[in-house]
Amino acid sequence: MRSNAAPRSNDHRMSEPVQPAQQNAAINAATQAFAHGRFDLADRICRELHEVGWDHWQSWLIVAQVAVKVSRRDVAEDAVTRSAALPGADAKRLDAVRALIASITPGPDTASSASSSPSDRVLVIRAWSQGFWSDVDHVLGQLLLAEITGRTPLVHWGANSRFGGPQLARGKHPGESDPAHNLWNHFFQPVSSLTLADVLRDAKGRKFFPSKWNDANLTVIDNGAMTGPQSRLAAVSFLNRPEPIAVSDFHTPAMALKHWLPREHRLFGQPLDVIFLDLIGKYLIPSDTIAARLNELAAGVHTPTIAVHVRGSDKHVELPQLDQASAIYHQHIAALMQKFPGARVRLFTDWQPAVAEYKAKYTDRLDVADATRTSSRTGLHYQPALIGTKLGEEVLLDTLLAARCDAFVGLGYSNVSAFMKYFGRLGPKKWTDETALLLGPHLHYVYNPGLLMPR
Repeated sequence: MRSNAAPRSNDHRMSEPVQPAQQNAAINAATQAFAHGRFDLADRICRELHEVGWDHWQSWLIVAQVAVKVSRRDVAEDAVTRSAALPGADAKRLDAVRALIASITPGPDTASSASSSPSDRVLVIRAWSQGFWSDVDHVLGQLLLAEITGRTPLVHWGANSRFGGPQLARGKHPGESDPAHNLWNHFFQPVSSLTLADVLRDAKGRKFFPSKWNDANLTVIDNGAMTGPQSRLAAVSFLNRPEPIAVSDFHTPAMALKHWLPREHRLFGQPLDVIFLDLIGKYLIPSDTIAARLNELAAGVHTPTIAVHVRGSDKHVELPQLDQASAIYHQHIAALMQKFPGARVRLFTDWQPAVAEYKAKYTDRLDVADATRTSSRTGLHYQPALIGTKLGEEVLLDTLLAARCDAFVGLGYSNVSAFMKYFGRLGPKKWTDETALLLGPHLHYVYNPGLLMPR
């Protein structure tokens, strides 16, 4: 089983030749994860198997057992049905799980609609301290989780966000941030009327999930997101929890959550790109400050224009073949130039060498977005000398500005490129797959179970 699985470029099941040894190893890993209470990991491994067409009656039975643990009868029944239909299914084990399913009673997620106040059931969504659009991707997954569980979401980016700056007001103690200062609201409109101050005011004596959180530590920079007890908890663990306040500090991709959408949810059964477009249109509304700046910048965009996003720096570490992939860009730019005669190229990049390359090739037909860049293999958001707020503004404005161009070429294994395409599909030019190209496999079609494994 690939812990950093090769991403797939679409939302359809693949059909790869089954490798029995790998399949058995993956099922054993999922079984062990389930036995140790790591339900997110067990589910994620099995979903990865099913995505590549390696369905096995045991993997579907594990999914059913996970669903029982979180009181999701609908998911459990579907998984047992799938398991029973596959060769070698163990009738006794199936019957044992069916008996467990029959004993499921509705959990708090089902009853949440009866809540009388937005603060009755809350999901506090913290930054998970990665790149800007990776953190936003984390937020979108958690917003979907909030909808599934009937919780009121609060996105709060405090001192743990990489996109603050010297203006970030500190709390009373080192390593804390002021609960009144929320960086999310600098970039986007709030997703609900709740503030962290509201949650803290009502939190005294209330239970939290995970239990490592309480009313005294909600503003700390880190509380064991990556290591230690209750670290690397993804969304499945949050299903049907009775605690009124839940706190998320770790990423769950929408790819892994779509299987847990209830039938009555508006996105049930929808392709992944539809899920992303819906969530982006609903929640990612630029702040007034960002919207005003965008309008100023958009006035300088020529038409027709082909937006191009080129990644460098730390992306070379994730993709050793990045330079070869980048060379293919020019073929697609040439094809789009034939489709849009007289088009200019507008380059968006964090990679200084790309600027020199594109200036040499496109000369006076090139526009280059003004932004911070590097020639090193360290991502900009990991460079402590840079101001995070400025970096966040730049990448957000680059994304929104690119979406106003006529066509686009980007890298599938980049959150920035992926969000440029989403916004372009929602934008005034309504990009299609013919006018907006993501080269290589798509990052958002990755389950990445290895991310849930303790380091």
